[in-house]
Amino acid sequence: MLLKLLLASVVLLKVANGQNEDHQVSFSVEKVWQSYSKNEKLSSCSCNDNAKWKEGVQKYFTGTRKATWNFRGPSYDLADNVMWTKENFFTKLMYFANSNSTVLTPSSTAILETMAKCKKLGKSSLVIISEWDKVLSTIIREVKGVVSKFSKHFGTLASAFNDALTCVYCAFSNFMRRFLRCETIECKQEVNYIPIVKKYQILMNTVALIAETIVDNKCNTASPEAYEAETILILIFQFFSLAVQGINSCVQDILFQENGVIAENIWALSESMHYVLLQITPAVAKVVYPFDESIQELLTTLVNVTIAFNTSVKRTSLGVFKGVKITVGEIAENLFKDASEKLRKDRRKILKGCKCN
Repeated sequence: MLLKLLLASVVLLKVANGQNEDHQVSFSVEKVWQSYSKNEKLSSCSCNDNAKWKEGVQKYFTGTRKATWNFRGPSYDLADNVMWTKENFFTKLMYFANSNSTVLTPSSTAILETMAKCKKLGKSSLVIISEWDKVLSTIIREVKGVVSKFSKHFGTLASAFNDALTCVYCAFSNFMRRFLRCETIECKQEVNYIPIVKKYQILMNTVALIAETIVDNKCNTASPEAYEAETILILIFQFFSLAVQGINSCVQDILFQENGVIAENIWALSESMHYVLLQITPAVAKVVYPFDESIQELLTTLVNVTIAFNTSVKRTSLGVFKGVKITVGEIAENLFKDASEKLRKDRRKILKGCKCN
């Protein structure tokens, strides 16, 4: 409720000051890329001018940034936070793509190439939803290809993460198909966004479960490659966090424009997602390579944010886990009821035979 009032007050201020005045996009993919290419500490052979994804990623960012400047009502601030996250997300991907890591470099580069395919997202909230609908299947397929390579580190959990991505895709696809068919505001108001949140919650708990497994390893025997692979999973999760909140802001913009009613549970969703982005984004931004204590801080933050999110959605009866325990480890029992023994084996696999008493 506090965030709701804050958003509303800021919106009134921006309207009064003319929020639709001309803006210039300051974020430059080329400048960020070149800054890391010239960094002697990041000596990857990927540092060259043949990164064909740069133009597409810039169009994706610029298109959505310009569109969100015209959002109305509370959606303006929701989208503004999403764009802040997106800028940090692209910056960190380019940072890792310029590293000399055998995991971070190719994985980040592959994700950037995938992000370039979102280059048509922009112009308006409705166009963003429509174009996201067109490109999402490709995004999911290519991101799953990156994750599949991590099965040697995470076993069943890598497959579980990909299964969660598939569920997020299905929920998004179903929502957008119904929403885009609507011709009246009454119809649009009735299309339920909550199934997307439920699938997103499963994705969040899956990546947090891996993080918790590594953090709880008192012998510190998880391999460097496992840390790097988990970092990529967190980046993918961060992207879908901004996607869930981003499309939510688009929907709210459309409803506000057409004098529609934004349901209370969507307000609760917005507040919870706002919290996730505010906590995860700076934690990701702080991570450096080679890794130092900042990677442990990121994993711990992810676990804590996941528990807080589970608590929030349980309190509002939004989440898939309402009525069950809310710690990450206990959530896992509900995620993997049919594979609990395999799950335990794969968690031990991440620990690489830790023998602490």
